[in-house]
Amino acid sequence: SESDAGALFLFGDLSSPNVAILCAGFPDDHENFLPFASRLAKEADCLTGVTCLPGYDDRDDRPYTDNKVEGYTPDEMCSAMREAIKALRMASTFKGKGRGERAKLIGIF
Repeated sequence: SESDAGALFLFGDLSSPNVAILCAGFPDDHENFLPFASRLAKEADCLTGVTCLPGYDDRDDRPYTDNKVEGYTPDEMCSAMREAIKALRMASTFKGKGRGERAKLIGIF
């Protein structure tokens, strides 16, 4: 639902052959990864996406108090990560040499 919506912050060249998903969580939110993601994108020719486990992000447009009081299940957390990775892949414009080749995916948690 919209009240459970996460954010994905993108850095780097959309046509990069590498994409990295950076995921923060307890006890941190996405803020800790933003400087690293920017540097990784510049120094490693990598499209980086920063997200956060549900329940741990705190943004101006969606404060932590909007999260479910009872927390999130492992299935909900996996689903949120799947959606973030799908969004990162959709943002990538990499066109490999082989048919259907996609950018290499790297996860940093």
